Amino acid sequence: MRSRVWVVVAAMVWSSANHVAAAEPKAALPPMPLSPDGQRYFPESLRHQVLNCPRFRADVPPMTVMDEWREGITSEFLAAAREPSLAKYAQDIAKSRGSAVRLTWLRSFDEPVTVRLEWAASGRMHLTARMLSGKGGYGPGKIKQRMDRDLSPAEAEGMNRLFARVGLWSQPTAICDAGLDGAEWLFEGADTIGYHLVRRQSPEKGPVREAGLAMLKLTGWSFKDIY
Repeated sequence: MRSRVWVVVAAMVWSSANHVAAAEPKAALPPMPLSPDGQRYFPESLRHQVLNCPRFRADVPPMTVMDEWREGITSEFLAAAREPSLAKYAQDIAKSRGSAVRLTWLRSFDEPVTVRLEWAASGRMHLTARMLSGKGGYGPGKIKQRMDRDLSPAEAEGMNRLFARVGLWSQPTAICDAGLDGAEWLFEGADTIGYHLVRRQSPEKGPVREAGLAMLKLTGWSFKDIY
C-alpha cells in the first residue's frame, strides 16, 4: 500500500539523490493503477507541464502538474473507487455527446471521496459518488458508501449556473501550494473541448472550493472536517 505522505517525501529525496549519484539504480515504482476498463487516468502531457515553483536545490528537476509519483497515488484512489478514466471519456465524447466533471477529494486523515457529475445529451444530470474506507494520506481502502442518482431539475440548473459563474476550467491547472498534510481537491472534466484538470491543496476560498463544496453537498453525506 502506498503512503501518500511517505511518497511525497520519498520522491523529493529520490529526485535529489538521483542527481548526486546518477550511477545508483532508481527505485522501482509499483505498476500504474488503471481504470476498470484498463485505461490510464491522466494524459501523458500533464507530466510535461512545468510549474514555476521554488526548488529546494538547484539540481532538482522543476515540479510538473502530474509527475509519475503523483499520478500513481491519485490513480490508486480512483481505481479503488472503480472510477472511469475521464481522459479516455474526453476522447470518446463525440460518440456520447455528453460531458462530465469529477471531484477527487483526498484528505490526509479522513476518508477519500469522489463525486462525479455526468450530463447526457438530453440534459439529464447524473451523480455518482463514492466514499472509501481508508485515509487520503495513507491508502484508499475499500468502497464504504455509494451514491448513484439523477439530479432534480432544480439541482441540475443550480449546478449549471455555478459552473458557468466560477469558470473552473479558466483557472490555472495547478499552483505552488503543495504540502505534506491537508487535502487535495482535484477537479477533472471531459467535454467537446477535451480533457481538463485543476488541482489545489486545501483551498480556503475560490472557485475550486466553492464548486467542491457544492458537489459534496449533493451527496447528502456529513463530513466532520472540511479542509
